[in-house]
Amino acid sequence: MLLRKRIRLLCVLLAVLLFALAIVGIAIWEARHSDFSSSSDWEMAEYVEHNGEYYRLRTDVDTLLVMGVDKFSDAAVEGSYNNDQCADFLLLLAIDRKSERCSVIAINRDTVTDVPVLGIGGKRTGTVRQQITLAHTYGTGGEDSCRNTAHAVSELFGGLIVDGFVCLTMDAVGILNDAVGGVSVTIKGDLTAIDPAFCDGQTVCLTGEQALRFVRFRAGLADSTNASRMERQEQYLSAFYTALLGFAAEEETIPTDVVASLSPHMHSDLSASELERAYETLPAFGRGEFSTLAGDYTVGEFMEFHPDEEDLKEKILSLFYEKI
Repeated sequence: MLLRKRIRLLCVLLAVLLFALAIVGIAIWEARHSDFSSSSDWEMAEYVEHNGEYYRLRTDVDTLLVMGVDKFSDAAVEGSYNNDQCADFLLLLAIDRKSERCSVIAINRDTVTDVPVLGIGGKRTGTVRQQITLAHTYGTGGEDSCRNTAHAVSELFGGLIVDGFVCLTMDAVGILNDAVGGVSVTIKGDLTAIDPAFCDGQTVCLTGEQALRFVRFRAGLADSTNASRMERQEQYLSAFYTALLGFAAEEETIPTDVVASLSPHMHSDLSASELERAYETLPAFGRGEFSTLAGDYTVGEFMEFHPDEEDLKEKILSLFYEKI
Protein backbone atom coordinates (compact mmCIF):
# COMPACT_ATOMS: atom_id res chain seq x y z
CA MET A 1 0.00 0.00 0.00
CA LEU A 2 2.80 2.38 0.96
CA LEU A 3 4.69 1.43 -2.22
CA ARG A 4 1.63 2.30 -4.38
CA LYS A 5 1.32 5.72 -2.72
CA ARG A 6 4.97 6.38 -3.39
CA ILE A 7 4.60 5.35 -7.01
CA ARG A 8 1.55 7.63 -7.41
CA LEU A 9 3.44 10.52 -5.82
CA LEU A 10 6.39 9.97 -8.16
CA CYS A 11 4.03 9.89 -11.12
CA VAL A 12 2.47 13.20 -10.05
CA LEU A 13 5.86 14.80 -9.58
CA LEU A 14 7.00 13.50 -12.95
CA ALA A 15 3.87 14.87 -14.62
CA VAL A 16 4.44 18.29 -13.03
CA LEU A 17 8.08 18.25 -14.15
CA LEU A 18 7.15 17.30 -17.72
CA PHE A 19 4.51 20.04 -17.78
CA ALA A 20 7.05 22.61 -16.58
CA LEU A 21 9.57 21.48 -19.18
CA ALA A 22 6.90 21.74 -21.87
CA ILE A 23 6.09 25.33 -20.85
CA VAL A 24 9.78 26.28 -20.93
CA GLY A 25 10.18 24.53 -24.27
CA ILE A 26 7.28 26.47 -25.75
CA ALA A 27 8.72 29.72 -24.41
CA ILE A 28 12.12 29.00 -25.95
CA TRP A 29 10.53 28.00 -29.27
CA GLU A 30 8.57 31.25 -29.35
CA ALA A 31 11.70 33.16 -28.47
CA ARG A 32 13.58 31.57 -31.35
CA HIS A 33 10.76 32.49 -33.71
CA SER A 34 10.20 36.02 -32.39
CA ASP A 35 10.77 39.27 -34.26
CA PHE A 36 13.73 40.27 -32.07
CA SER A 37 16.65 40.35 -34.48
CA SER A 38 20.08 41.93 -34.69
CA SER A 39 18.89 44.60 -37.09
CA SER A 40 17.49 48.01 -36.17
CA ASP A 41 14.04 47.01 -37.40
CA TRP A 42 13.19 44.74 -34.49
CA GLU A 43 10.01 44.91 -32.46
CA MET A 44 9.29 43.95 -28.89
CA ALA A 45 7.64 40.58 -28.50
CA GLU A 46 6.42 38.48 -25.60
CA TYR A 47 9.43 36.17 -25.96
CA VAL A 48 12.77 37.24 -27.41
CA GLU A 49 16.28 35.87 -27.94
CA HIS A 50 19.42 37.93 -27.62
CA ASN A 51 23.04 36.71 -27.70
CA GLY A 52 21.93 33.14 -27.09
CA GLU A 53 19.79 34.03 -24.04
CA TYR A 54 15.98 33.83 -23.94
CA TYR A 55 13.71 36.38 -22.30
CA ARG A 56 10.05 36.88 -21.42
CA LEU A 57 8.32 40.28 -21.39
CA ARG A 58 7.42 41.30 -17.83
CA THR A 59 3.90 42.41 -16.93
CA ASP A 60 4.77 44.02 -13.59
CA VAL A 61 6.64 47.06 -14.95
CA ASP A 62 4.68 50.23 -15.73
CA THR A 63 5.97 53.07 -17.90
CA LEU A 64 5.41 56.78 -17.48
CA LEU A 65 6.69 59.39 -19.92
CA VAL A 66 7.53 62.79 -18.45
CA MET A 67 8.04 65.52 -21.02
CA GLY A 68 8.72 69.22 -20.93
CA VAL A 69 7.89 71.50 -23.85
CA ASP A 70 9.95 74.55 -24.74
CA LYS A 71 7.12 77.04 -24.27
CA PHE A 72 5.61 79.00 -21.44
CA SER A 73 1.86 78.61 -21.03
CA ASP A 74 1.09 82.16 -22.15
CA ALA A 75 3.12 81.62 -25.33
CA ALA A 76 1.53 78.28 -26.23
CA VAL A 77 -1.48 78.51 -28.51
CA GLU A 78 -3.52 75.31 -28.39
CA GLY A 79 -6.33 74.23 -30.67
CA SER A 80 -4.45 75.24 -33.81
CA TYR A 81 -2.47 72.92 -36.07
CA ASN A 82 0.08 75.71 -36.46
CA ASN A 83 1.93 74.30 -33.44
CA ASP A 84 5.67 74.76 -32.95
CA GLN A 85 6.04 73.34 -29.43
CA CYS A 86 8.98 70.93 -29.19
CA ALA A 87 9.49 68.36 -26.44
CA ASP A 88 12.90 69.47 -25.19
CA PHE A 89 12.89 67.24 -22.15
CA LEU A 90 11.97 63.53 -22.18
CA LEU A 91 12.19 61.03 -19.34
CA LEU A 92 10.91 57.46 -19.51
CA LEU A 93 10.18 56.04 -16.05
CA ALA A 94 10.18 52.27 -15.60
CA ILE A 95 8.19 51.58 -12.44
CA ASP A 96 8.99 48.06 -11.23
CA ARG A 97 6.14 46.99 -8.95
CA LYS A 98 7.86 43.74 -7.97
CA SER A 99 11.12 45.21 -6.70
CA GLU A 100 9.51 48.57 -5.84
CA ARG A 101 12.12 50.49 -7.75
CA CYS A 102 11.81 53.28 -10.29
CA SER A 103 14.43 53.50 -13.05
CA VAL A 104 14.72 56.43 -15.44
CA ILE A 105 15.99 56.73 -19.00
CA ALA A 106 16.69 60.27 -20.19
CA ILE A 107 16.03 60.57 -23.92
CA ASN A 108 18.09 63.05 -25.89
CA ARG A 109 15.82 65.55 -27.69
CA ASP A 110 17.94 65.16 -30.85
CA THR A 111 17.42 61.39 -31.01
CA VAL A 112 16.46 60.34 -34.53
CA THR A 113 13.59 57.87 -34.75
CA ASP A 114 10.37 57.23 -36.68
CA VAL A 115 8.03 60.05 -35.68
CA PRO A 116 4.30 59.68 -36.41
CA VAL A 117 2.84 62.42 -38.59
CA LEU A 118 -0.64 63.73 -37.77
CA GLY A 119 -2.76 65.30 -40.46
CA ILE A 120 -5.63 67.75 -40.13
CA GLY A 121 -8.15 66.27 -37.72
CA GLY A 122 -5.46 64.44 -35.80
CA LYS A 123 -5.38 61.28 -37.91
CA ARG A 124 -2.06 59.52 -38.34
CA THR A 125 -0.91 59.79 -41.95
CA GLY A 126 2.47 58.05 -41.73
CA THR A 127 5.88 58.46 -40.15
CA VAL A 128 8.95 60.54 -40.85
CA ARG A 129 12.48 59.87 -39.60
CA GLN A 130 13.55 62.93 -37.64
CA GLN A 131 14.44 64.26 -34.20
CA ILE A 132 12.11 62.99 -31.51
CA THR A 133 11.67 66.50 -30.11
CA LEU A 134 9.60 67.35 -33.21
CA ALA A 135 6.95 64.72 -32.42
CA HIS A 136 5.18 67.27 -30.24
CA THR A 137 4.85 69.74 -33.13
CA TYR A 138 2.24 67.51 -34.74
CA GLY A 139 -1.26 68.12 -33.48
CA THR A 140 -2.67 71.07 -31.58
CA GLY A 141 -0.04 71.30 -28.84
CA GLY A 142 -2.43 69.68 -26.37
CA GLU A 143 -3.02 66.05 -25.45
CA ASP A 144 -2.91 64.89 -29.08
CA SER A 145 0.65 66.21 -29.37
CA CYS A 146 1.55 64.53 -26.07
CA ARG A 147 0.17 61.21 -27.30
CA ASN A 148 2.11 61.61 -30.54
CA THR A 149 5.32 62.12 -28.56
CA ALA A 150 4.50 59.01 -26.52
CA HIS A 151 4.01 57.08 -29.77
CA ALA A 152 7.41 58.32 -31.00
CA VAL A 153 9.02 57.05 -27.78
CA SER A 154 7.24 53.75 -28.34
CA GLU A 155 8.70 53.60 -31.87
CA LEU A 156 12.18 54.29 -30.49
CA PHE A 157 11.85 51.44 -27.99
CA GLY A 158 10.62 48.93 -30.54
CA GLY A 159 6.93 49.07 -29.71
CA LEU A 160 7.16 49.41 -25.92
CA ILE A 161 3.77 50.37 -24.48
CA VAL A 162 3.84 53.78 -22.77
CA ASP A 163 1.21 53.48 -20.04
CA GLY A 164 0.83 57.19 -19.32
CA PHE A 165 2.33 60.62 -19.79
CA VAL A 166 2.76 63.88 -17.92
CA CYS A 167 3.63 66.97 -19.95
CA LEU A 168 4.80 70.21 -18.34
CA THR A 169 5.42 73.65 -19.79
CA MET A 170 8.40 75.73 -18.70
CA ASP A 171 6.29 77.48 -16.04
CA ALA A 172 6.00 74.22 -14.06
CA VAL A 173 9.74 73.92 -13.33
CA GLY A 174 9.80 76.88 -10.96
CA ILE A 175 6.52 75.91 -9.31
CA LEU A 176 7.72 72.37 -8.53
CA ASN A 177 11.16 73.61 -7.45
CA ASP A 178 9.74 76.10 -4.96
CA ALA A 179 7.05 73.66 -3.78
CA VAL A 180 9.72 71.36 -2.32
CA GLY A 181 11.57 74.26 -0.70
CA GLY A 182 14.25 74.71 -3.35
CA VAL A 183 16.74 72.26 -4.82
CA SER A 184 20.46 72.29 -4.01
CA VAL A 185 23.04 71.51 -6.70
CA THR A 186 26.82 71.83 -6.88
CA ILE A 187 27.84 73.76 -9.99
CA LYS A 188 30.16 71.90 -12.35
CA GLY A 189 32.12 74.23 -14.59
CA ASP A 190 31.72 77.93 -15.19
CA LEU A 191 28.00 78.57 -15.75
CA THR A 192 28.02 82.27 -14.91
CA ALA A 193 26.82 83.02 -18.44
CA ILE A 194 23.52 81.50 -17.28
CA ASP A 195 23.47 83.01 -13.78
CA PRO A 196 26.15 85.00 -11.88
CA ALA A 197 25.68 82.69 -8.88
CA PHE A 198 26.61 79.61 -10.93
CA CYS A 199 30.34 79.61 -10.18
CA ASP A 200 32.31 76.39 -10.54
CA GLY A 201 32.26 74.36 -7.30
CA GLN A 202 29.58 76.46 -5.59
CA THR A 203 26.60 74.73 -3.98
CA VAL A 204 23.47 76.70 -4.75
CA CYS A 205 19.94 76.20 -3.42
CA LEU A 206 18.08 77.03 -6.61
CA THR A 207 15.06 79.30 -6.65
CA GLY A 208 12.35 78.58 -9.20
CA GLU A 209 13.78 81.00 -11.77
CA GLN A 210 17.31 79.69 -11.25
CA ALA A 211 16.12 76.09 -11.64
CA LEU A 212 14.61 76.91 -15.02
CA ARG A 213 17.83 78.58 -16.16
CA PHE A 214 19.90 75.64 -14.86
CA VAL A 215 17.98 72.98 -16.80
CA ARG A 216 17.10 75.01 -19.88
CA PHE A 217 19.75 77.48 -21.01
CA ARG A 218 22.94 76.58 -22.87
CA ALA A 219 23.69 79.55 -25.14
CA GLY A 220 26.88 81.39 -24.29
CA LEU A 221 28.52 78.47 -22.47
CA ALA A 222 31.88 76.98 -23.43
CA ASP A 223 30.04 73.68 -23.92
CA SER A 224 26.65 74.58 -25.35
CA THR A 225 25.74 71.09 -26.58
CA ASN A 226 22.49 69.40 -25.62
CA ALA A 227 24.56 66.55 -24.13
CA SER A 228 26.00 68.97 -21.58
CA ARG A 229 22.56 70.34 -20.81
CA MET A 230 21.25 66.79 -20.30
CA GLU A 231 23.98 66.21 -17.70
CA ARG A 232 22.71 69.24 -15.81
CA GLN A 233 19.13 68.01 -16.14
CA GLU A 234 20.17 64.62 -14.75
CA GLN A 235 21.97 66.34 -11.86
CA TYR A 236 18.96 68.52 -11.13
CA LEU A 237 16.48 65.64 -11.27
CA SER A 238 18.52 63.56 -8.84
CA ALA A 239 18.64 66.52 -6.42
CA PHE A 240 14.95 67.25 -6.95
CA TYR A 241 14.07 63.63 -6.16
CA THR A 242 15.95 63.91 -2.86
CA ALA A 243 14.10 67.14 -2.03
CA LEU A 244 10.79 65.53 -3.03
CA LEU A 245 11.36 62.60 -0.65
CA GLY A 246 11.79 65.01 2.24
CA PHE A 247 8.77 67.02 1.18
CA ALA A 248 6.56 63.93 0.75
CA ALA A 249 7.57 62.69 4.22
CA GLU A 250 5.99 65.84 5.66
CA GLU A 251 3.11 66.28 3.21
CA GLU A 252 1.03 63.11 2.77
CA THR A 253 -0.99 64.68 -0.06
CA ILE A 254 -0.16 67.28 -2.68
CA PRO A 255 -1.05 70.72 -1.27
CA THR A 256 -4.07 72.22 -3.03
CA ASP A 257 -2.21 75.44 -3.82
CA VAL A 258 0.48 73.47 -5.68
CA VAL A 259 -2.19 71.59 -7.64
CA ALA A 260 -3.93 74.85 -8.53
CA SER A 261 -0.65 76.44 -9.64
CA LEU A 262 0.36 73.45 -11.78
CA SER A 263 -2.96 72.76 -13.48
CA PRO A 264 -2.66 75.43 -16.23
CA HIS A 265 0.83 74.22 -17.09
CA MET A 266 0.30 70.47 -17.29
CA HIS A 267 -1.26 67.85 -19.55
CA SER A 268 -1.67 64.22 -18.56
CA ASP A 269 -3.72 61.21 -19.55
CA LEU A 270 -3.71 60.15 -15.88
CA SER A 271 -6.69 61.00 -13.73
CA ALA A 272 -6.36 63.20 -10.64
CA SER A 273 -6.59 60.12 -8.42
CA GLU A 274 -3.89 58.32 -10.44
CA LEU A 275 -1.57 61.32 -10.15
CA GLU A 276 -2.24 61.45 -6.41
CA ARG A 277 -1.46 57.73 -6.12
CA ALA A 278 1.77 58.20 -8.07
CA TYR A 279 2.78 61.01 -5.73
CA GLU A 280 2.17 58.78 -2.72
CA THR A 281 3.82 55.68 -4.21
CA LEU A 282 6.90 56.75 -6.16
CA PRO A 283 8.76 58.47 -3.29
CA ALA A 284 8.46 55.22 -1.33
CA PHE A 285 10.08 53.24 -4.15
CA GLY A 286 13.84 52.76 -4.22
CA ARG A 287 15.90 54.50 -6.85
CA GLY A 288 16.77 52.40 -9.81
CA GLU A 289 19.29 53.35 -12.46
CA PHE A 290 19.22 56.83 -13.99
CA SER A 291 20.66 56.38 -17.47
CA THR A 292 20.95 57.90 -20.90
CA LEU A 293 21.14 56.20 -24.27
CA ALA A 294 24.58 55.64 -25.75
CA GLY A 295 25.08 56.77 -29.32
CA ASP A 296 26.72 59.18 -31.71
CA TYR A 297 26.08 62.72 -32.89
CA THR A 298 26.10 63.76 -36.52
CA VAL A 299 25.86 67.31 -37.78
CA GLY A 300 23.85 68.01 -40.87
CA GLU A 301 21.23 70.66 -41.30
CA PHE A 302 20.43 69.97 -37.64
CA MET A 303 22.18 68.20 -34.79
CA GLU A 304 21.19 64.52 -34.79
CA PHE A 305 21.74 61.86 -32.14
CA HIS A 306 21.71 58.24 -33.33
CA PRO A 307 21.31 55.77 -30.47
CA ASP A 308 23.44 52.65 -30.29
CA GLU A 309 21.10 49.75 -31.08
CA GLU A 310 22.95 47.27 -28.87
CA ASP A 311 22.86 49.61 -25.87
CA LEU A 312 19.17 50.29 -26.47
CA LYS A 313 18.36 46.58 -26.56
CA GLU A 314 20.35 45.92 -23.40
CA LYS A 315 18.43 48.63 -21.54
CA ILE A 316 15.09 47.28 -22.75
CA LEU A 317 16.00 43.74 -21.74
CA SER A 318 17.25 44.73 -18.28
CA LEU A 319 14.19 46.84 -17.45
CA PHE A 320 11.29 45.14 -19.20
CA TYR A 321 12.26 41.46 -19.63
CA GLU A 322 13.30 38.52 -17.48
CA LYS A 323 15.45 35.55 -18.44
CA ILE A 324 13.78 32.19 -18.96
